[in-house]
Amino acid sequence: MDDPQCEARKSGRFSIYVFVVCRFRDGGSERIRVRNLSELGLGGQLEGDRETEQGQPISLAFRGMEPVDGRIAWVDGRNIGIAFASPIEPSRVLSGLSSRGND
Repeated sequence: MDDPQCEARKSGRFSIYVFVVCRFRDGGSERIRVRNLSELGLGGQLEGDRETEQGQPISLAFRGMEPVDGRIAWVDGRNIGIAFASPIEPSRVLSGLSSRGND
């Protein structure tokens, strides 16, 4: 059986340092400091103290891109992993950093 978390671990990851806005279904939002990014997800750290749960649906606002839907794959204190609902092109995020800078 396919395990999405295992698949996310198999895809190529990029170490980056960028902030992204994470929007929750209840209307709240939180900034995340992204540390690594792949086509299937990311790992990062919440800036605030918001309570999060594994499986919680979210939407991410990367600069210069349409919102990216996903869910929280794991939580360890303020550190979280997010699995994207559909693969993204990390090169679009990375090119946005080089041409515009980050927050």
